[in-house]
Amino acid sequence: ASEEGQEAIRTLLPAIRAFHGSPYDFDRFDATRIGTGEGGQAFGHGLYFAEAEVVARTYRDSLTSARAGTDATSSEAAAQRALDVHGGDRAKAREEINSNLRSVTRTYERIKDTRPDIAPNYVEQIRKYEDALRLIDEGAHLQGRLYEVSIDVEPEQLLDYDKTLGEQSPELAAAVRSAMPKDGVPRRLLNRSGRVLEVTADSIPDDVKIEQILTTFDRRAISEALREAGIPGIRYLDQGSRTLTDFQTELTMAEGLLGNAEWRLGQAKTEAEKAAATAGVESARQRVKQAQDKVAGKVTSNYVIFPGGEHLIKIVAKDGKPV
Repeated sequence: ASEEGQEAIRTLLPAIRAFHGSPYDFDRFDATRIGTGEGGQAFGHGLYFAEAEVVARTYRDSLTSARAGTDATSSEAAAQRALDVHGGDRAKAREEINSNLRSVTRTYERIKDTRPDIAPNYVEQIRKYEDALRLIDEGAHLQGRLYEVSIDVEPEQLLDYDKTLGEQSPELAAAVRSAMPKDGVPRRLLNRSGRVLEVTADSIPDDVKIEQILTTFDRRAISEALREAGIPGIRYLDQGSRTLTDFQTELTMAEGLLGNAEWRLGQAKTEAEKAAATAGVESARQRVKQAQDKVAGKVTSNYVIFPGGEHLIKIVAKDGKPV
């Protein structure tokens, strides 16, 4: 393709392609619904998305199960559990619910005249299983949704949660400083080395992590202030990628051990010393190779878009089907 054609293609592609897992079915993202999913808002107040599809899928599955469990006696919960057990196979789920329905009905017929005190409980169970069958037969969506979205921002426009204020771009750092409350109240923040600093919001040093800023101030208020300062949201490494950064440390240590082992081999005099040192080198090389394989894993991020930025988010697919 020509350079002009390639540029046209780039403008059509989403700046960020990401995923969102939810127990709910909807057609647009709404910040007023924040808290109806996981509700933790651990990395900032906003709408959460994952670069890695598997991360969003995990959230979808866990939140859908939690939602069904909030009313364990409901027909939705009965249908959901049967679908979960049978991997989404509606025919097998229907067989299981039918079996439960027959069992409950037989018990009800046996005790309805002799145990009027508990017979109504069985009537409710019969109704529950009948409704669960109806939900499955109607193809009701009970297993949550996996949304693929395009977010109309560049990653570099988002605050990097895992870096310090001084490691952000000059534009982002300036916007953060302008968004800080001007109340003059001293606050205790940790710098990169873990030292406690007592500073006012307008004098935060460069070596303080964004994490400290977001968790020290009121999350809802600071998210709104940052958005008004021109920052649409945050990016942060997902849990798997945080482990990968630990693997980099492991690789550095393994390479140091290999260097020491090779030095000892060079210093060996006797055959026994050479044999032992050679074995040490081989062992160290294996550790380096294992650490290299771990580090080679792909680093992926999660994203938080602050309330008011919903217009930046476009749903492009639900459960893999374009919308």
